[in-house]
Amino acid sequence: MKVQPLPHPIKFIEIPFFFTPSNFEMLESCPLKIIAMRSYIHQLPPHPTVFLGQLLHIVATRWATRSSSENITWNALFDETEATFDKELEENHSTHGLVPLRRAIGRRVWKDRTRLAKSWRLGLRSKPVPVDLPKILSSPVGLLKCSGFPLEEKRKHTAKLPAGFEQEIVVPSLRLCGRLDWITEPKGNVVEVTDFKTGPIFDGDDSIRKEYRTQMYLYALMVGSVNPNVGIRLFLQQATRMEIDWDEASQEEIRARLETVMSFLPAHKKIKASSISVPGPHCANCQIRHCCEGYRGIAPQWWADKYPNSKRFTFDTWGNLIEVVSQGETDRIRIRDAAGRLVQVEGLSQQWELKKLEKGSLVNLYGLQPCEETHRGLQPRNFHEFPPGRRWSRAFGVQIFTGPLAQEK
Repeated sequence: MKVQPLPHPIKFIEIPFFFTPSNFEMLESCPLKIIAMRSYIHQLPPHPTVFLGQLLHIVATRWATRSSSENITWNALFDETEATFDKELEENHSTHGLVPLRRAIGRRVWKDRTRLAKSWRLGLRSKPVPVDLPKILSSPVGLLKCSGFPLEEKRKHTAKLPAGFEQEIVVPSLRLCGRLDWITEPKGNVVEVTDFKTGPIFDGDDSIRKEYRTQMYLYALMVGSVNPNVGIRLFLQQATRMEIDWDEASQEEIRARLETVMSFLPAHKKIKASSISVPGPHCANCQIRHCCEGYRGIAPQWWADKYPNSKRFTFDTWGNLIEVVSQGETDRIRIRDAAGRLVQVEGLSQQWELKKLEKGSLVNLYGLQPCEETHRGLQPRNFHEFPPGRRWSRAFGVQIFTGPLAQEK
């Protein structure tokens, strides 16, 4: 847990052949975020709830595919998987601060989401067939590794529509591949596709979130490409099971969107990363924002902007070090940030060894939490890792780098 050199910015990137329905909505917003997160090795940790969702899907998969001779309970499977996750997260430099995972998630969210997942088990009754989960799904740190995209020549079109839990479908003609949480055998020549969700599924206007609707529409296109003769019903499973309408208008709309994106992103073409970088509110949870020239260039303008806009908040800061002061078991630093503002970060673990940094050196801090009110819509000047009081949340997954980017030298 020491300060690392800041990785060099992403200059060029190769566009993959395949994409997945689950992140298509974000692919439309910022292609670089999705492509680089699957092909770039130096990544920031995702929000802890991403690991919780992955953990719950693994438990559900193991539960659905268990054999009748296995005398194991859902709780035992959960405890075993949670222990494995905590062990792997602790061994990884960028995620050890998330351990134990349930503490990083928070008691209320952990309880609510695990209770939802536990309700899934009543519907997870499938044939006890082995499921070969790829490493990126079966290992939490797989989300942080350069896993790459499947190559076109190695992935064949799914010949027969599968049924069961975590079933993969590959459709090269659509440039899509993905794992469906649950797909049924045809009943009355109709198949049902279900995706399990633990987080919020509704927008502020009580409609199903657009990214989930998009994901399910793309699944329907894939299923229809494998077997054009079946009807398709789409469902989201949370506390209850909700059906998503799938009609001709939906098909036309999603096909048009898919064609637009794929024509903009020709397979295997190597392009400038800056040409597909689109900074915006989605930068807040981007795992490659510290290597993105678009974000690094515009973020200081957001910080200096006197016009309130909370949608542009990213709780990161970087600038020249002014001082490091010890406060008991933690350190407090002050920097002059890239927008020329005086910024203070307190409650930093002394394991970072910040006192070894020279005055004036460039310090980059990502994934902090503010210790001032943000309701005014202005970028905070006071942050923390460990909170100064009970009213503030701890910042899990903080990453600190030193040294300039190449273009800043």
